[in-house]
Amino acid sequence: MGKKKKKEKEFGESVHRVWLAGLGALATAEDEGTKLFNALVARGSKFERTMKTPVDKATDRVKGAVEDVRGRAGKTVEKIEQAFDDQIDAALHRIGVPTRKEIAALTRKVDRLNRALQGKPAQARKKTTRKTAKKKVARKTSGK
Repeated sequence: MGKKKKKEKEFGESVHRVWLAGLGALATAEDEGTKLFNALVARGSKFERTMKTPVDKATDRVKGAVEDVRGRAGKTVEKIEQAFDDQIDAALHRIGVPTRKEIAALTRKVDRLNRALQGKPAQARKKTTRKTAKKKVARKTSGK
């Protein structure tokens, strides 16, 4: 065998050993990875059991604080809205524009006046009992 063939053979063997080392590393990583994964699951499970109560308590405290802040924020928003409405009402009054409440009150007054002018309240006109209807029919028929 010549030197060239010998070197080719040695190179091929080296490449093959590198290939085998890579496969060995992969197999080791798979074995160790599975062991490590299982160890991490067991440790995480234990940690979860020990931390569940403190985490639940902290979660409850945070929820309570959030609800408190929401309540205060809601009240603040209502105050701001009311102040804004008051300012708008004041500005409208300065230029002589009536508010929605004033228009509604005026509408009710106009409706009452209309009913008074027509002689009967609108609800009273609509109600005709059977007795009054029979009396009217009896009067018309008896008069003949």
